[in-house]
Amino acid sequence: MKININTTHIRICKLLGYTTYKTTDFIAEFLKMNKQNVNLYIKQIYSFINSEDSKLSIQSMIDSINKDKNILSLLKKEQCFTKENRVLYLILILLRDRYANLNNLANLLQISRRVIGCDLILVKEALAIYNVEVNSSNAKGISVSGSEKNLKLASLSYLYKLFVEFDDLPSLITKDYLEFFDNKFHQKLNTDIDTFIIEYSFDHFSQNKDLLKAFFIIYGNLADSEKPTIDSLSFEE
Repeated sequence: MKININTTHIRICKLLGYTTYKTTDFIAEFLKMNKQNVNLYIKQIYSFINSEDSKLSIQSMIDSINKDKNILSLLKKEQCFTKENRVLYLILILLRDRYANLNNLANLLQISRRVIGCDLILVKEALAIYNVEVNSSNAKGISVSGSEKNLKLASLSYLYKLFVEFDDLPSLITKDYLEFFDNKFHQKLNTDIDTFIIEYSFDHFSQNKDLLKAFFIIYGNLADSEKPTIDSLSFEE
């Protein structure tokens, strides 16, 4: 039976590599999941290493997953879009282009117009928080409207979400946005952040790394006179 690899598989696989607490109890608590579901995901990940042996203990499967250097890239190749991924991608496109063609998106994501219509309900609810409206532009498309301030606020919020979740998302989304970033800069940034985390003995959770990455991207290229200090920022910032 074909397994549909999704963002949760990727996150669990990455989490096993980031932390020394390689137990299902820890993963379930950290990702706010049911322990039985965590076990199922681990078994599904392990099946990509050995599809014949399913009688191993969960801990033995975890050990095998951690020893396999190629498992994460293999999972990424098989990763499918979830509803959450589709909603995020649709929001990002709308905020970037101010317009989206639903037929084109349905074809790109290989889903029906009915499914994308259901996703659109969640998109409208999410953007309403920023007082940004989603409008039917014509028979095939939708657009967004709102004050420039609200559109920028929504855009910054969802770009930050993109940065934090970048490595967990389907390649279709990341490829669409990689042209905005210099790959060499991205690689150097990861190296610098790894060094920073080691020097200060921070936990190697992906959230820590991505939070630091976002700060570097936002403030790293500003002149010294323009760089804000923590005490100069508002609570919201």
